[in-house]
Amino acid sequence: MNMMNLESERLLIEGIPKGLYNTRRKSKNKDYAIKAVKLIKVQPNLLEDIKELWNKVTNNSGISHNHQMDVVKVPYKKNYIQG
Repeated sequence: MNMMNLESERLLIEGIPKGLYNTRRKSKNKDYAIKAVKLIKVQPNLLEDIKELWNKVTNNSGISHNHQMDVVKVPYKKNYIQG
């Protein structure tokens, strides 16, 4: 398992106990969410431009945004994301 994923699953969302919640060997959506949180912490204005956030998360790969960033945006705006 990617150590970034394992480490990032610890106490990232307020009220969710630390633990391993995704046992898949590789989860692109999980990686996208973790990268998005890191980007938003540096550039909070990206929350207002989900398309730009998605482009940065996917390195402008042209992958379609299918609301993956909403999984980050909503809890971030409600201050549920820690750290």
